[in-house]
Amino acid sequence: MGFLSKLKLAKSVLAYGWRELRARAHHEQYRRWLHAARVYLGSRATLSGVEGLSFGSDTWIHDGALLVAGALDGRYRLDAPPNGTIRLGERCTVLPGAILAAYGGHIEVGDDVSINPYCVIYGHGNLTIGNNTRIATHAVIVPANHVIDDPHQLIREQGLTCQGIEIGEDVWIGAGVRILDGVQIGDGAVIGAGAVVCKDVPARSVVAGVPAKCIGDRNALPSRQDLPAPGESASS
Repeated sequence: MGFLSKLKLAKSVLAYGWRELRARAHHEQYRRWLHAARVYLGSRATLSGVEGLSFGSDTWIHDGALLVAGALDGRYRLDAPPNGTIRLGERCTVLPGAILAAYGGHIEVGDDVSINPYCVIYGHGNLTIGNNTRIATHAVIVPANHVIDDPHQLIREQGLTCQGIEIGEDVWIGAGVRILDGVQIGDGAVIGAGAVVCKDVPARSVVAGVPAKCIGDRNALPSRQDLPAPGESASS
């Protein structure tokens, strides 16, 4: 390698280093600003397109989480122009490895929602998640589907349907659940681990399986007041 080539390489390395330093400085400054607003951002969490992101107070975004107001293209910057929005309510938790990406749509998360490790949540056709909902590890929620009508055309060339997904309040989504485009899940529903949800789920129902089917009704379960006290028989 000649002298000029080495000089150009050295300049490019220095320029990259400065960009990295500036990016880290901006991240740290933004993290401190969030902390002042009672939003806690891990030093190794990644945010991109902050103009499209908003967080309620007492929300925690842990190290390793990735929130992108756009697509997963590998070019993540705080000042990236947003393509979509992500809004987290108050007292939410996003744990390590979770990915939220707007993909041109809107992700609206209510208050007191937990998003556990390695969940993948997209916003294409818009996604709403109600208050007090629990989303267990490795759940995947995607409000989009590939069009496959023409068997003679490449699937990637046929576009997407983006109907959106609505998840109510106080829903428990088990580990490894897949929720597909166009689904509405009612308040208080329980989705069993590993289920694939491709149809609407009524409020307070319990569903499981592939595809998910109703296996119970929480309205039919005895309330805590109806249960016998510890040490007391059911007939006493």
